[in-house]
Amino acid sequence: MAEYKQVKIGKLNLKGVSSHKKAKSKKRKHDRPGEKVEVQDEDTIHHGGWWAIKEYGQIRSCNIALQTWKGTYIIARDNGTLVMGELHENSVPEVEEIFTLVKLSETKVAFKSGYGKYMSVNSRGDVSGRSDAIGPQELLEIVVEDGKTALQGHNGYFLAVNESGELKALSSKAREKEIFKLRTDFVNKKKEERRHK
Repeated sequence: MAEYKQVKIGKLNLKGVSSHKKAKSKKRKHDRPGEKVEVQDEDTIHHGGWWAIKEYGQIRSCNIALQTWKGTYIIARDNGTLVMGELHENSVPEVEEIFTLVKLSETKVAFKSGYGKYMSVNSRGDVSGRSDAIGPQELLEIVVEDGKTALQGHNGYFLAVNESGELKALSSKAREKEIFKLRTDFVNKKKEERRHK
């Protein structure tokens, strides 16, 4: 836990992209870290304000927690392993269970752990969190159908937790064990303001 807090978070590194050009970045008000979602339903209340993404239009770069079908969250460890955590009484993600979702297209994303490393899927279906930059193996496709979400690796297989509690990408179909709830505490202030008018 102490090592987790000492990690220095840097800029987004893409494989094959030169870093000597400075890009101007304009932060929008609703992209500021630390903004919390307004509590709207029982599920969100039960998870401490962390709501589940249920459609493509809700996907954006933000804090994210990957909740498994068992109700537990995926943990990133300092050695790069990604495993299923323990069940929480209050169902709120712990610090080690929070990733940064980097949206690269409508459905393609990358996940960055608090250790500054990206989640990666190799051709054998092994999933780890050791990459310093985003390349083809770090791209995951979010598949949403009927409000349920699955994650597909570049190898064409869906992510799931195996019997040992390790995250793997070995399933050709998205069944119960391949379904994740992508929980975020992000709130779009403009959307909330329109809703309350």
